[in-house]
Amino acid sequence: AAISKRLAKEGHRILLTYHTDSQSAESIIADLRKDSVDCVAVKVDCGNTDEVFILADHPWIKEGVDILILNHGMYQRSPAKKLSLSELERTMDVNFRGAVAVFTALSTHLNNDAKIVVIGSQLGIKGSAHGAHYAASKGALHAWARSLAIDLANSGHRVNVVTPGAIDTDII
Repeated sequence: AAISKRLAKEGHRILLTYHTDSQSAESIIADLRKDSVDCVAVKVDCGNTDEVFILADHPWIKEGVDILILNHGMYQRSPAKKLSLSELERTMDVNFRGAVAVFTALSTHLNNDAKIVVIGSQLGIKGSAHGAHYAASKGALHAWARSLAIDLANSGHRVNVVTPGAIDTDII
């Protein structure tokens, strides 16, 4: 929400994706529209590559992307020693593979000086006693984003990774 509001204040159109919480997404869009912001919310399961590639066909995407925020986050608590492979697979599908898929699907629509911001986590650097799969997915995301930055260095695209620490959320 905060990222969308900030970019809207800077004059950008907003295409906000969500997976399960349509009410919150539509609330953000309604608030932005009160300020005459051109914006839309689109339901996408970023853990489903087919849905991600459908997003690339959205008319707004085809007009070009100035800023791509990769803010994928699924966090289910599970200690490392009790982590099931199915939990790990789903978390990696959403948090890591989803981000790579969104970039891949939208990369041909990035404007020449597009900015890519990857939302990581301090847990991807430090690990987590209660969210090992989340930490692993964010660690993979950090490494990929840094590699992408090196790869795109001469293209005019800038890639940054933001790694927030503890934030006030509804996550228990």
